[in-house]
Amino acid sequence: MKRIILLLSFITCVTMLSRAQDPQYSMFYASPLTLNPAMTGAFSGNYRISGIFRGQWGSVLAGNALDKKGTPTFRTYSAAVDFRTNKAFMDGDAFGFGLAMQADKAGAVNFGTIGVLGSLAYHKALNRRATQVITLGFQGGVWQRSLNTSLLCFGTNYDGTGCNYTLPTDPSLYQQFDDKFLMYDVNFGLLWYMKMMDRGNAYLGFAMHHVNRYDESFYKGSGTEAKVPYKFVGHGGVTIPIGDFFSVSPKFVVLYQGVQWQTNLGTDAKVKFFDDESEDGFSLGILYRINGGDTKAVWKDRVINSESVIIPAKLEYKHITLGISYDINVGHDKLASRSKGAWEIFAAYQGFFPGRKAKTLFCPRW
Repeated sequence: MKRIILLLSFITCVTMLSRAQDPQYSMFYASPLTLNPAMTGAFSGNYRISGIFRGQWGSVLAGNALDKKGTPTFRTYSAAVDFRTNKAFMDGDAFGFGLAMQADKAGAVNFGTIGVLGSLAYHKALNRRATQVITLGFQGGVWQRSLNTSLLCFGTNYDGTGCNYTLPTDPSLYQQFDDKFLMYDVNFGLLWYMKMMDRGNAYLGFAMHHVNRYDESFYKGSGTEAKVPYKFVGHGGVTIPIGDFFSVSPKFVVLYQGVQWQTNLGTDAKVKFFDDESEDGFSLGILYRINGGDTKAVWKDRVINSESVIIPAKLEYKHITLGISYDINVGHDKLASRSKGAWEIFAAYQGFFPGRKAKTLFCPRW
């Protein structure tokens, strides 16, 4: 009976009073185009290809009767390709343009969102050596929201022992209900970065997502709207070299959407493999995530909630970057999750066009 109540509450909250956050990554720097449109083209190369996967909360609901495979309850994927030109309106400047795809699946009913976003950024050098740069980026695209209604279980499907899909469902539940629809999105961002010393750099960014506040309600034409909340993103970091082979990179991200906010902050420590200009090496880090919510909600959100300790690792070699991270849940739901939060894996490649190696613009390493 609890499953039926949970499923009914889920669909009602999502379609009518949606205030949920967008999917987020612990390794936020591994999906730059979905973090901040101004990061389009902010890399050392002519083109970049990247992808990341996140699986979350499988330990909590893997035993759900509707999800017997034990797959992660929330699955999020992103892939992107972006390019940077060698020239723009003035010496030292550059254009960045790219394309990103993101998909998210939640729960046994495959509540899903998939979208494609195109982005354009202009990198403006603030001095002749282009060691300080400010970037303005814009992004637009389309999302598709979907739900497999054949897997929803309501009270009319309960036969005394469990969910019986052969029993009829109240047709009024699906009046003016659209189980698959499109939403159009507009985002923009700013980014500043500078070079410090031979291997050091610093950066600071801001982004605003969902400028147009599209309607994400499943009940189309009913007069019921669920306007997606604005999402504000602030992020930054600094790389501090320690000798010829070591460096540390403190970083942070702050996300605010609706009544929810989230902060990841921590640092990576890196050891280089070679005594040369390359940044090939291995990094290991630790991040701490805290969040806050609606203090007026019936479940009595606290102003600040401890959520997870994140352990990321990254390998960089020959323009290829591979990374993996694991979230250790330390929040109030650690008993239900047995401290198992989420895991992520990502890969990226930065390349050069033959005979057209990137020049003129310094770019930080995240």
